[in-house]
Amino acid sequence: MAEPAVSGTTGTELGRGRVYTVIRMAEDGLTYSDSGVDIETAQRALGSVTEAIRATHGPEVVGGVGGFGGLFRFESPEGSRPLLVSSI
Repeated sequence: MAEPAVSGTTGTELGRGRVYTVIRMAEDGLTYSDSGVDIETAQRALGSVTEAIRATHGPEVVGGVGGFGGLFRFESPEGSRPLLVSSI
């Protein structure tokens, strides 16, 4: 049986009551696949809805589809142009 990519221990920081986790990486590192992420499947899923997402974009949307967050610029009542960032 192969060694896990990550091993960890937990404990409490002395005198402060904080919980922590110590993570030790295996020499070959951790991959997206090891953590349960299938990049190819994610790309196919995004590709299947990209046009539908773009159809909802107005001139306020900054950037494209597929980033880690959505960017939306708007005109505030004070005249500034803040950039809102949303991520899940």
